[in-house]
Amino acid sequence: MPGTGRTAQEQQGLRVMRSLLMIVILTSGSICSIHGRAFPPHGNPLVYSLAISWLISITIAFVSSAIFFRVKPALFSLANWEKQGEIYNRAGIRTFRWVLFHSPLGWINPNFHLRAGRVDCDRLLRELNSSEAVHWLTCLGSVTLAISYLRHDHAVYGYVMLLVRIPFDLYPIMLQRRNRGRIRRVLARPAHKIQQAAFPGDGVAERPILMDGRFVGMKSLFDATVANQVQTRLGKLTPLSERQWGKMTAPQMLAHCSLSMQWALGEVVPDKGPLPIRLIGRLVKPLVFRNEDPLRRNSPTAKSLVIADERDLDKERMRLSGLITKFAAGGAAACTNNPHSFFGKMTPDQWAMLMFKHLDHHLRQFGV
Repeated sequence: MPGTGRTAQEQQGLRVMRSLLMIVILTSGSICSIHGRAFPPHGNPLVYSLAISWLISITIAFVSSAIFFRVKPALFSLANWEKQGEIYNRAGIRTFRWVLFHSPLGWINPNFHLRAGRVDCDRLLRELNSSEAVHWLTCLGSVTLAISYLRHDHAVYGYVMLLVRIPFDLYPIMLQRRNRGRIRRVLARPAHKIQQAAFPGDGVAERPILMDGRFVGMKSLFDATVANQVQTRLGKLTPLSERQWGKMTAPQMLAHCSLSMQWALGEVVPDKGPLPIRLIGRLVKPLVFRNEDPLRRNSPTAKSLVIADERDLDKERMRLSGLITKFAAGGAAACTNNPHSFFGKMTPDQWAMLMFKHLDHHLRQFGV
């Protein structure tokens, strides 16, 4: 039976609810931690600084986010030295991004989510601009407050408040600017190429933009063009196609891919691998989805996906072709809710990208 994935509206509603929950928890916790009294500074300096920073930030966001969203994006233009984002990568922004979006902190803004298409890239660009402006104002207000503490015998609180600016404002600002550069490169491309694997520029394939678990720039079986390309390659497979690695024959490979597609459709429930394997899978997962690099050759295969008996090439090709068509046409609603045996819980978009990578891997295995 096909999976019962949430609709786009239901997913956005869930993100909004999670966002409101996090905002209420953090705001209530901040007020309680300072005992409802902001001045003079008191208690643990780190806890106090984080609480005051959050209260300043949420106040500024509430007042000014909508205003900055309407500001012309040109106001937030990037300098030439930061457009490629390499300086931010060297500063460890990838690690910061991974931590942010693998923790409840990634729930705070429900609009950091790429839905689809060029128009939505423009919306997301404005969201990044607005968020950056809020962090700049928060930083300005907090630094001003820290300086006043340094001048009025609260030096420890002042220094800690300044240090907190690094994770609270500096790195979020760098993340917004890095992602803005990447989105602008996507918008600069022809509309029909926006889903292709590599971005233009220096000829190096870049990692896709990640916003709330969604990506732009990676091939996905939800893309009709990509699905058709896979079907074309599938039609080129013949009994004479020689494998470049591995042990499976071409018909066995097709049967193996069909089982994997049935996992994605919810027609077959993935087996639950051993705990150590599942833990490794959670660590490897971000690496698999970070760029268009093909899957590694001779990667381990789940026992339930191993095909030992001989199969008919044409029958297996027809079966796999039908499953690809069903998955691509069904979209997120047809995708499973079952966790992957190795990677664990995945979104429909991640399933669609993984299915493309998996099919691409095995078609490459046989030279097509």
